[in-house]
Amino acid sequence: MAMDINFTGTSNNLIDNMGTRQLTETKAAVAEEKSKVTELEKAEQENKDLAEKKSDNQELADITNDLNDMTALMRKGLAFKLDDDSGQNVISVMDVDSGDIIRQIPNAEALELSKKLAEVAGILLNTEA
Repeated sequence: MAMDINFTGTSNNLIDNMGTRQLTETKAAVAEEKSKVTELEKAEQENKDLAEKKSDNQELADITNDLNDMTALMRKGLAFKLDDDSGQNVISVMDVDSGDIIRQIPNAEALELSKKLAEVAGILLNTEA
């Protein structure tokens, strides 16, 4: 009479299921950590880009002030400024005696158009609901 002995009983299946569950949970935790690291890296890069942009704007403002000082010494009717709304450089040719603007590059209409286009682009590209 032969007797079969089965070593793959329910306890082994339970251990295998627990191991699979732990492995799945570990993989999910690792994926979540990778996602958090990626989000942090993106945030750091955005902060770095913003800091560079601010320093560039400060440099432009400093150069603009230097150019204005230089033209004031030469008594020429030029004014250099940075438009606050669009961030574009604006050059004005002025009458020294009266202070009237003879010509502006880019002109006021172009600056207004640029501002409106930026608003429209912001609305079109807004992905938040």
